[in-house]
Amino acid sequence: MNCTTRRPARNQKVYLPHFGNIVNELFNTPVNHVVRNGRKNATTPAVNVIKAEDRHTLQLAVPGHGKKDIQITIDNDVLTIKSTKEETTIENLEFRLKEFDYQGFERSFVLPDTIDQNKVEATFKEGILTLILAKKEEAIPQPAKTIKIK
Repeated sequence: MNCTTRRPARNQKVYLPHFGNIVNELFNTPVNHVVRNGRKNATTPAVNVIKAEDRHTLQLAVPGHGKKDIQITIDNDVLTIKSTKEETTIENLEFRLKEFDYQGFERSFVLPDTIDQNKVEATFKEGILTLILAKKEEAIPQPAKTIKIK
């Protein structure tokens, strides 16, 4: 089997798949997340926020976690989602590349006044934690009304 290596031409772009991820993470991660979650291999789940007329939906990608690992609390208009799963260590293994680690995490969200904190629902399926945050009745837009003149 022959193996040839060639260098790219000077004007040819070199594809570095992981470099873009590193730069993106460096410039798009708030400093307080880096400082607060500064331990090695700290993970923060990705979140989707979906807005509808009557509710907001949060979806968190939490693979490797189970229902029993996750606590959801609301205190002083702050929704906190926390996992207390400890890091598992595998003896006698030397990783050449390690891109995931299912450790504990904590994410917090300030809830707007329009959310009814008594109507928050959570479901967990296939590694996705979904929270439905229902809006208060008075916050839901009402259809236009026609008023008759007497």
